[in-house]
Amino acid sequence: MSPLLEKILSEIEQLTPEEQLTVMGHLVERVKKRITQAQPNPQQAFL
Repeated sequence: MSPLLEKILSEIEQLTPEEQLTVMGHLVERVKKRITQAQPNPQQAFL
């Protein structure tokens, strides 16, 4: 794991549970967007 990622994860651990959920929700949405942009047919992205 890169030092930057370790630092980011350490910072996230300092957040409240609610803030951590906000961060996770944001990341999930970004990953979903990347997957649907990379897939020729977004309906099959999670099959």
